[in-house]
Amino acid sequence: MPESSVPGLPGSPDSRGRRDRSRRSKGTLPDAESPPRRMSGDANPESHQQITVRRLRADEWQAFRDLRLAALRTDPLAFGSTLSRESTYSDQKWRNLCNDGATGTSNVTFVAADPSGELVGMVGTFSAEGTSHVWGMWTRPHRRNQGIGHRLMNSLLDWIATCLPEVSIILDVNPSQEAAVRIYASAGFHFNGVEEPLGHDPPAVVRQMVRRPGRALSETA
Repeated sequence: MPESSVPGLPGSPDSRGRRDRSRRSKGTLPDAESPPRRMSGDANPESHQQITVRRLRADEWQAFRDLRLAALRTDPLAFGSTLSRESTYSDQKWRNLCNDGATGTSNVTFVAADPSGELVGMVGTFSAEGTSHVWGMWTRPHRRNQGIGHRLMNSLLDWIATCLPEVSIILDVNPSQEAAVRIYASAGFHFNGVEEPLGHDPPAVVRQMVRRPGRALSETA
């Protein structure tokens, strides 16, 4: 799913010129592993029991890099960045990005891990100008239709509600990514009329969705 401009984060078209004016959050960070939530429409209601959704860990930079590059390779029209751009990132940049998602107080990355420990999904957010920007939502193809995207989004929304309770939340999505749009809509996002070119693929566009502050809507969203 196309992410908003994220200065210094994977996938950020820095040309939009947004500055990260992150605020230090208050409260306890909800970093514990999330229990599986029953999602309506799961193809296999038991399958998501095998997946753990949790915050990214600082020592997982290689797995995080591989997951992100796989996302850009598999679904290029779902993101504002490109494989050719991020495949040139240095190891140190990936370490920094991973550490920021693992330990930041206004930025966070959540991942989904299977029983073997492989990372099979992710989503992140960063704060800028009093708004939380969702970016990077993706699930590996062989793990789709198992409720993982819903669980990632619910974990992210609960974190934002705890750590940044007063901020509004926005994201950009390619409307052709219908599964992504359904996940966002079920989580309380709605289109606000803003549309922009995707950037690296001129015919494609992204539309902005917004959500008011608050926790995940329900366990069955």
